Amino acid sequence: MEQGSTQQYPREYSGYTLLESIGQGGMSAIDLAQTTVSDAQYLRFVVIKRMHAHLSESDESYIRMFQDEARISAELQHANIAQVYNFGQCDNEFFMVMEYVPGLDLRELQRGLASQGKGIPIRITLKILYDVLQALDYAHHRVDTFGQSLNIVHRDVNPRNVMLSIRGEVKLIDFGVAKADNRMDKTVGHTIKGKFAYMAPEQIDPTIGNIDGRADLFAVGLMLYEMVAGQRPFHGLNEIQIMHKIMSVDIPDLPKAPDHPKPEQLQAIFNMVTEKDPSARYATAGQMAMAVQQAALSCGGLATTADMANFLRVNMPEKTNTIATRLSQYKTDATMNSGILSTVEAIEYLELTPSESTAAQADTIKHHRPQSPMVSTNTIDEMVQPEIPYAKLALGGLLLFALGFGGIVYFASPSDTPKIAPTQKTVKTRKIEQIDQQTNKPEPTEQPSVVTPSKPVEQKASIKSTSTNRPPKPTSVDKSTKPSNQPERTEEKAKPTPKIDTTTEANPQKLPVTPNSVVESTKPTPKIETETFYLMVGVESGTRGLPVFYQGREITTTGAKKSVTLPIGSVQLEIRDPKTSSSVYQTITVQKGDPILTVQVHRM
Repeated sequence: MEQGSTQQYPREYSGYTLLESIGQGGMSAIDLAQTTVSDAQYLRFVVIKRMHAHLSESDESYIRMFQDEARISAELQHANIAQVYNFGQCDNEFFMVMEYVPGLDLRELQRGLASQGKGIPIRITLKILYDVLQALDYAHHRVDTFGQSLNIVHRDVNPRNVMLSIRGEVKLIDFGVAKADNRMDKTVGHTIKGKFAYMAPEQIDPTIGNIDGRADLFAVGLMLYEMVAGQRPFHGLNEIQIMHKIMSVDIPDLPKAPDHPKPEQLQAIFNMVTEKDPSARYATAGQMAMAVQQAALSCGGLATTADMANFLRVNMPEKTNTIATRLSQYKTDATMNSGILSTVEAIEYLELTPSESTAAQADTIKHHRPQSPMVSTNTIDEMVQPEIPYAKLALGGLLLFALGFGGIVYFASPSDTPKIAPTQKTVKTRKIEQIDQQTNKPEPTEQPSVVTPSKPVEQKASIKSTSTNRPPKPTSVDKSTKPSNQPERTEEKAKPTPKIDTTTEANPQKLPVTPNSVVESTKPTPKIETETFYLMVGVESGTRGLPVFYQGREITTTGAKKSVTLPIGSVQLEIRDPKTSSSVYQTITVQKGDPILTVQVHRM
């Protein structure tokens, strides 16, 4: 932890809580932060980028550059671009609030695998490059609210600016030196911006051509080289030497990927994208993305998001576990301090421990859940203990009420089966329980046929009344004919291994089936798990206000961020254009815990 009162963590900052430092740069400091709303039980992790105060005091151009980065990033809402949520000023510091990507950058992954003697599998490599190209294609073609092209060029595509989340997402970050038509800080003369090791020739010498989206493709080509080769193409060279190599296009050939059956496909992509003349490269990032996707078909296709997440968990377990543990700790601290922890959660935590006493249970929680240094032991006891007795008493009372009500209903209904005179002939029937055990299919229960010389009408009425109220209890009838002077014994409990009477099986005559003669087993309706989040749908053409439908129901419009509730998993959205009566379908993946989901439609 850094010293000084202004550098203590955690601390409040313009409505947010700064939790820890993520990084420091020459222009800004980057912190992990969170925002909470206690009454709404809401918590979100964000990244706050704070511009150094001394820069804003010494030169206003730094403020314009910082504002440009916030303005450009705020225009971009894409699944593969980290979003900017807010921009503001706290005291003498300017800051922007950005999406937090829980994971690591591509450079950290490369170094972690190199220390283990491993490389990045080709399917993972192509997946990362494909997602980066999708983000670039969106940014290059982005238009403003008035339909004017912004002409955005990132100019700093490199592994440090490619984030890989533990959920398997790929996000392009840091548009700080991006070129755009709406920048307030205009470049005077020719200023080189970006990292030399990933610059296109036209970024160094403007006489080669204009700087547009094809400059970013050159950088992607160099990233392809180092992900396949396991080292940078200009390893060990200084900046001047790198510039000479790039200007003379003295770039090593792409090594063969051992896990790709057709390495010539990758070589063709690399050769085309590293041409000195921009016009000889792919015209757009979308074209290069299609070529990468085509090359991936030869090795099983692009890795999925689940493949990416599993790859990071297996190969970088310490990093992924640390992130999960750290965020869990911060969430625990926030919920304890703000009172978000509910009574139900407290009961669930206590039931995880075998202790029976409330005091012992609360003590178990203290060891089971990591405590915040700002929450005392007494605070936890006060939060948990008073809720437990009342909750258990309420559950016990509800159970006793249910048992008592069930007993009243049971004894109030007719319970005796109509007695059969000793002289009556009985036709044996299969019991409902026997049918369930032998065939697992409910069949109609055959009513006992009773022949009574006297009062036949009353006997039928008695049988009908019994079947209407509830099914008769299973009885056991002796196979042998009983003497007329001995009463028939009725067993109240079914035998453990009931037998089916073969006489009835052979008898083709069936009695009429009554509505209550068959017991149908009802299966509980499966619960569909849903997630509520903010959905942002955009279209490549920049059109706003088009209706977005899910299963024929309009849920939002394009360009608007709206809270929706959808089932977890793959969901197909329909975007309609009322003017042309056409629709575009987009499949998204809804995951639990996603506060905001952005969807970009590339055709309309």
